[in-house]
Amino acid sequence: MALRVRKNGDIVCAALHDKEEGDTYIPDNISEILTGCTGETPVLVTDPEPIHSTHGRWYWAGET
Repeated sequence: MALRVRKNGDIVCAALHDKEEGDTYIPDNISEILTGCTGETPVLVTDPEPIHSTHGRWYWAGET
């Protein structure tokens, strides 16, 4: 589940959002750590399905 960090600071799912100029790409091996998929406490969270699939946004934990 790769992510893209937009110039404006938004964090989006790379599978649901096309690349834009200025994006910083976060590959699977790093995003899985940030989102807690490998057992760590997540620092990035998203909405549950099916909501996530409609917007593909991620947030810093504690921000929402």
